[in-house]
Amino acid sequence: MVDISLSKSLRSTVATLNWVSDQSASTSQRLDTGVRVQTALDDPSTYMSAKSLSLHAGQLDKFLERLDQGLGVIQAADNGITSITDSINTLKGVVTRAAASKDAFERADLTKEYNDILDKIVDTAKDSSYSGKNLLLGTGNDLTLYLSSDQNESVTINAVDFTDLL
Repeated sequence: MVDISLSKSLRSTVATLNWVSDQSASTSQRLDTGVRVQTALDDPSTYMSAKSLSLHAGQLDKFLERLDQGLGVIQAADNGITSITDSINTLKGVVTRAAASKDAFERADLTKEYNDILDKIVDTAKDSSYSGKNLLLGTGNDLTLYLSSDQNESVTINAVDFTDLL
């Protein structure tokens, strides 16, 4: 093995270069991960605080995702109810025309039209789902939204059956 003799200034330069290299690697890792403290060895109290906040943020993300899913179910039901309301207004017109008509054939045609509109209402109710949940199908389709991440506070929206119109 060969001994290399370095002057004091060269040793200082090599030490500085090693320190800069270590700092550069540490900074690069922080930039890549977005985390200032990588391990508990870097800064124990900051690391534990960051870990706790990261876990809490993950829980909040799941909570918000569940609320978004619930909102989607409510919007699907609202769209269905709007369409059903339009169909009911059409039914009113059919009933008014049938009541005013004296012709049995016209009344029979209006009865068929009335039944077709009822079938459309049922189909609309069946199609008003989001992620497998449908507030217009009645029993077993109630929606519970939790208003806190610890699930202590909730609101339940009861489903209504629009498929049983008789």
